[in-house]
Amino acid sequence: MQKRQPLSHSKYTEEETINIHEKNRDECSFNVRNYLTADEYSKFGERFPENFKRIGLLGRGGFSVEIWFGSYFFEKGGEAREEFENHIGINNICRLYSHEIRTVDSWLYYEIVYKELIHRMVENQNELKILMMEVCKALFLINSHNIVHSDLKTENILLRTKREDDTRDVSFIRGVKLIDFGSSFLFTNLKQFSMATPEYMPPEILNYILFQNKLDYDEQMLKKMEKYKNPWIIDIWSLGCIILEIVTGVPLWMSIETKIDDKQMPRVTGLFAVKNRVFSKIIQKQIEVVNNLDYHLDHHVQRMPFRTTRESASRRTFGECSRGCWT
Repeated sequence: MQKRQPLSHSKYTEEETINIHEKNRDECSFNVRNYLTADEYSKFGERFPENFKRIGLLGRGGFSVEIWFGSYFFEKGGEAREEFENHIGINNICRLYSHEIRTVDSWLYYEIVYKELIHRMVENQNELKILMMEVCKALFLINSHNIVHSDLKTENILLRTKREDDTRDVSFIRGVKLIDFGSSFLFTNLKQFSMATPEYMPPEILNYILFQNKLDYDEQMLKKMEKYKNPWIIDIWSLGCIILEIVTGVPLWMSIETKIDDKQMPRVTGLFAVKNRVFSKIIQKQIEVVNNLDYHLDHHVQRMPFRTTRESASRRTFGECSRGCWT
């Protein structure tokens, strides 16, 4: 198969990402001025694609890599390319239906049929295993093509859940989709990676950013990174971070003391939270937490019983995880 080269990481324009639905949807109230800053409104105004309605603002950011990634796996119209249509993970990637690059604006048309994981956390270990196996299927696919997602976090995992009156089985999960590939890069060139949410990034990547910016860094950790041979080594760390966030119930970056409603437990901070999000301090916190994981799980807000072992603390491949190889 001929490899497709990624587009430049530079932005075409600031992305105006608005949830869009077909025009025959019921009328709804949406005032652009309530969602955009004055500067954004002066740039984007009321411009919007024909035959769609504005429902709400999803976010902001660059998107040139999103176009490359979506076009790599999907044909125009959202159908999986022939070489991927039977792959176990293709249905766990949010489909890019099409895109338009115009003189002023660019528009990306995605399927939107799920809700963010952050708005509906899983409730037990069985659901957690199902969720992780589905995410691993998507990551197994992209990593097998030397692509690193690089920005895994709860906001970038979407869930489709069963109706409240559906009692056919124990799990409420009906589908899982991975989104936001704007930070993705080819593993063959680690220098291509873009900045993501630091608390979910491996300590050696944070250390490499310190090195790039001529700040104090750990030379031994840098040498370890130079020996990377497998693309999953980066994303598997971030997936572990998501698990920690789910079982504790507190975002990893939350530096303000927090507690979950209806829980008779003390206030805590996120496991990797540090003041001002200083990279060197985040690295220290990550290493300390991993080396004393059982202790931290005992002393943080617990959403479900959870235990790890020294064996399960090693980084496994997504192929193993997608087959249910969990401790």
